[in-house]
This record gives sequence, C-alpha cells and structure tokens, in this order.
Amino acid sequence: METSLVVIFFLLGSALGSFAHCVASRTLDGESWLKNPSYCFNCRKKIKWYQNIPLFSWLALRGRSACCHQKIPVDYFLVELFSALVVMGLFARLSSVAFLPAVALAQAGAKEEIIPYSILFSAILMWVFLLVLGLVDLKSKLLPSRWLYWLFLPALLLAYFSGETLVSIILGGGVVALIFFIIWFVSKKKWLGSGDIYLGAALGLSLGWPLGLLVLVFAFWLGTLFGLPLVFLKKWGRKTIVPFGPFLIVAWLVVLFFQSHFGRFITLLFGYWRI
Repeated sequence: METSLVVIFFLLGSALGSFAHCVASRTLDGESWLKNPSYCFNCRKKIKWYQNIPLFSWLALRGRSACCHQKIPVDYFLVELFSALVVMGLFARLSSVAFLPAVALAQAGAKEEIIPYSILFSAILMWVFLLVLGLVDLKSKLLPSRWLYWLFLPALLLAYFSGETLVSIILGGGVVALIFFIIWFVSKKKWLGSGDIYLGAALGLSLGWPLGLLVLVFAFWLGTLFGLPLVFLKKWGRKTIVPFGPFLIVAWLVVLFFQSHFGRFITLLFGYWRI
C-alpha cells in the first residue's frame, strides 16, 4: 500500500470531518450549510481559508480564534482527527480485493479492481452522513429526518457494490427496523426515538444479513458498557435521555472493519455466512 495514498485519505477524512461538523452545527442552528461561508462562532466574522485548514489550523492557532481570540472547542479538532482515522482505515481495509466476498468478485469479472474502490467511496459517503447524524444526535438527542432519508442512498450503494443479494439487503435492514419498531412501540417512544428505526434500517441494509443484526447486537453491548458505570455513579437516571445513534454508528464501523473475523461466529450462530 502506497504511503502517499494513506496520507491523502487521512487528509480527505479530516476535511470531511470538518465539513460534517459544520453541517451538523448549522443544522442545529437552523441555518443553511450551502449559502454562507465559514465564520467565527463567537464574533461571526468570516474565517479566512488558511485559518480553516482541518487539524492544522486548530493546532497553529492553539485552539483560539484568530479574529477574537476566543477558545475554539476541542471537539472541532477531535472530530476532524477521528474522521481522518476512520477514512484512512476504510481505505486500508476496503481497497483490498481480499476483503471482498466471492460474489462481488464474480460480478466484477475482468474489472474486479474497480469494485473495491466503489465499495470504498460508498462507505466514505455513508460515513459523512453518519458523522453529521451522530453529531446532531449527541447535541440535540434528535436525528434529523432529511439526513436519515438521504442516508439510504449510500447504504444501498454499499450493499450493491459489496455483492449483497436482494434478500440479504431486505433482511439486513428489515429485521433491525422491526426489532427497533417493537421496542419503540412497546416502550411508548420512551426507550428509542423513531429516528433510530430509520438509522438502524439503513445500517442493517448496508451490510446485509446477518451482519446487519450484528450491528444491533454490538450497539446494545456498547450502550450497556458505556451506560452501566454512569448509572452506578448516578450520572444517569431513569429520566436521562441517551442518544442511541452514536452507539449504532460505532457498532457499524466495528462490523464493517472486522466483518471477515466474524465469519466463524456467524456460521456457528446461523449455519451460514452469507445468503
């Protein structure tokens, strides 16, 4: 793997992280992310391009705005760094032909080198949508509908280029959505929001059956591992509203990155690896 490509995808990831953070912030403020250029969140002055370079500008400015010297929240830097690592990891993982299921290679024929990059860019596009949704959910405990609906486009592209069958796609998204709907209905909207149903469905269909179900399982495990200590420390109570979207997104990343390692477990559980 060429080092230059790894660096390029790292920088691409940081730029996409900066973009997603901007979109999430403006979504929360009810502003358009298309019309206005970047501006200081404190004094509202326009930010110059060289003061808005992902990762580097925050470090060069020592975490303070160049125009009014107010502190820039560290989450700007952390989101850009995390996104850079995710996109770099996606490149390292998904650009390998060895990653692909046999059905995708069979469909590719003589053009099999094209398929990994189709999967890669579908996954990166989906990651941008998920990052926006995760940031909004963390800050508002809500998942915006318009972003959820658009999420199904990269999810379907990822499933298609990965060689998932129609049955696998329907089961992967449908089973997760059904489980979430039952929880949402039984709890009378207290345990889950309706947005989690759409998010779970998109994540499930993007990986197909039964990997989609693993996303749900890991999300609940992550939520439990994260939440139990906070409950014992009395930081969380019965009335605490917990955004479940970020747990689903992290679980999706785990399954996407390590799906080949789950093959034996899935075969033992379901009797098959893919349908």
